[in-house]
Amino acid sequence: MEPNWHSSLEFWIALTVAIATGWAVLWGVCFARVRKNQAALQQTQRRLDASQEFADIGTWDRDLATGILHWSKNISAMVGRQGGETETSYEMFLTTVHPDDRRMVIEANAASIETGTANEIQYRVVWPDGTTRWLHERGNTIRNEAGEATNILGVARDITEEKLRRDTLRQSEAQFRDLAEGSLQGLIIHADGEILFVNSTLAKMFGYDSIDEVIAIGSIDALYAPEERERMREYRENRAKGWSAPLHYEFCGLRKDGEKIWLQRSSRMINWQGRMAVQGTMLDITERVKSEERFRAVFDNVSVGCVVIDEKGCIETFNATAEKTFGWRADEVLGRNVKMLMPEPHRHRHDDYVANYVNGGEAQAIGKDREVMGLRKNGENFPMLLGVGEIMLGERRAFIDSATDLTNLKKAEFGLRLAKAEAERANLAKSEFLAHMSHELRTPLNAILGFSQLCKDQIFGKLGHEKYLEYMDDINTSGQHLLGLIGDILDISKIEAGGMSINEEATPIGRAISDAINWLEVPAAGKNVVI
Repeated sequence: MEPNWHSSLEFWIALTVAIATGWAVLWGVCFARVRKNQAALQQTQRRLDASQEFADIGTWDRDLATGILHWSKNISAMVGRQGGETETSYEMFLTTVHPDDRRMVIEANAASIETGTANEIQYRVVWPDGTTRWLHERGNTIRNEAGEATNILGVARDITEEKLRRDTLRQSEAQFRDLAEGSLQGLIIHADGEILFVNSTLAKMFGYDSIDEVIAIGSIDALYAPEERERMREYRENRAKGWSAPLHYEFCGLRKDGEKIWLQRSSRMINWQGRMAVQGTMLDITERVKSEERFRAVFDNVSVGCVVIDEKGCIETFNATAEKTFGWRADEVLGRNVKMLMPEPHRHRHDDYVANYVNGGEAQAIGKDREVMGLRKNGENFPMLLGVGEIMLGERRAFIDSATDLTNLKKAEFGLRLAKAEAERANLAKSEFLAHMSHELRTPLNAILGFSQLCKDQIFGKLGHEKYLEYMDDINTSGQHLLGLIGDILDISKIEAGGMSINEEATPIGRAISDAINWLEVPAAGKNVVI
C-alpha cells in the first residue's frame, strides 16, 4: 500500500503542536512557580530588611573566593551609602573605614579566617560628607567540608549614639569624681544598704586607708554606731518606699578603730548606674558636739535659770536651773511660748513686745536687768530678776533670758528689815536706859558728895562725932550702890554681846527703901525738901 504522506504530515504537525503546547504549558507552570518563588523571596527579604531596620542592625556576607561583599540595606546606610546598593567589594568597604581603625579591621578578619573563631570589634566609618560613625561588628568564618574558609558572615550595629552617651556618662562620672574628691564633705552612695561609692574624704573621716576598703565592708550599717542602726535603717526603708524621711539630720558614726564620731548628714534619692540609690553628704561635727556638750554642762550648772527663745517667743533651750526655778521639765516646755512662765499682766503683753522689737522697735528690756514676777508650774507667783540678751545662732536671731529666783533674797530682806526694826527698838531702849541711868548715877553720887561735904565742913564739930560715922555709912552705901550701877551698865553690854545670863535673887525691900531715903536726903535738904 502506498503510504499516505498527507496523513503522516498531519501527524507530525499534530505531534509538533502537541509538543509545543506541552512545552508552553510546562514553561508557563515553571515560570509561574519561579515568579511565585521570587515573590516569596522578595517578601522574605523585605521582612528581613524590616527586622534589621527595627533591630537597628545589618548583615553582610563576604565571598572569600571572589571578594564580593553582599550586605543588607542597613549596612549600606550605616557606611553612608544612601543609594541602597547591596553588592560591593571588600576593598571598597575598607575605604569607608576610618584610616586609624583600618588595620584593626583587616587583622580581625584575617585572624577569624586563620583560626576559625568569631571576632568582635568596634571601629569608625567615615561617610562621604565627612560624618564619623561608630559600628559594633561581630563576624565568623564559614568553612566547606574540606575545612577551607569560603565566606565570612557578620552582623553590625550603629553604636554612635550609645557610645556618645557612654562617653558623656564617663565624662560626667569623671567630673563627678573630681568634684567628689575635691569636696571637704564626705560623700557616699548606697542602695539597699550596700555601699556603691564613697570619696576619699569619707574614707579618711571614718579612719579607713582607702576608698576600696570602705566599699569592701559591704553594708553601710558598719559606719553607724550600734545605737543608731535601727533609726538609720528606718530612714532608709521609708525613703525607698517614698515615705517621709528627714533630709538633714545628725547621727553618731563608728570609725574603723571603734571610736565614735558625730556627723551631720544630708540625703536624697538619685539614679546611680540604672538603679535607685541614696546619695549622702556628711560633715564631721564631733568637735562642735563636744563644744556643745561642754557648753551644756556649764549652761545646766550655772546658778541662773537660762531660757533661749526664737523670734516668735518659742522656747528652744531650758537649762537645769530653769527647771528648778519654774518647776517644769525641759521636754515639757520646748517649743512652747515663753509667756507660759509669766503671770498677768506680763503674759498678754509679751508677744506684742517681742514682735515690736523684731520689727525694728525700741529695745525696752534688751541688755537690762529688771525685777518682775514669774509663774511656777504649780501656779505660784514668785519674784525674779530678769535679764534679756540678744544672740545670733548662725544667721538667725534669738534671745536668752536669765531668771534669778529672788524668793530667798526677799525673805532675807524682810528678815533684815525686821532685824533693823528690832535694833532700832533696842537702841531706843538703850537710850532710855542711859537717860534713866544718868539720873540713877547722879543720885548716889550726890549723896556721896553731900555727906562727904558735911564731914569736911565738920558741921557737928570735929571728926569723931557719931553723926559722922552715920554719914560715913551713908557714903559707903552710896558708893556701893554706884558701883552696882556701873556693874549693871557693864552687864548690859555683856547681855548685848550674848556673853551673860541673868540670875534672879531676893532683895530686902526695907533696906532698899532706907538706902533710897539716905541717897535723897542730902540733895533734898539742899532744896529745902523734907523726906
